Amino acid sequence: MKQFLMLFRSETFDEAGWSEAEVGAHMQRWDEYIQQLAEKGAFQSGEALYDEGQVVEGDQITDGPFAEGKELVGGYVIVKAESAAVAAELAKPCPVHEMEGGTVEIREIRAM
Repeated sequence: MKQFLMLFRSETFDEAGWSEAEVGAHMQRWDEYIQQLAEKGAFQSGEALYDEGQVVEGDQITDGPFAEGKELVGGYVIVKAESAAVAAELAKPCPVHEMEGGTVEIREIRAM
């Protein structure tokens, strides 16, 4: 089995304009999604990320945002899968797709 990183991107991870019930339901779908990955034996680890951070470029350190574009990285999950195609199938039901511009980037982890 190979390991893959799923990077969750969205134009915003702020649920502004969502009711408290909508936010709760969305978070419940995340819990269910992670549970489904675990039941398939694919889930290895993962966490949500804060929007704030720093970028180190040589000797220069700056505060985020990190990209020129509108996308933010909101979190990640590491999964086990036979191939990138299988990992991509695992990403299809991900709740990030409910967010504005939500995408999942799949990257194979290279052992160092």
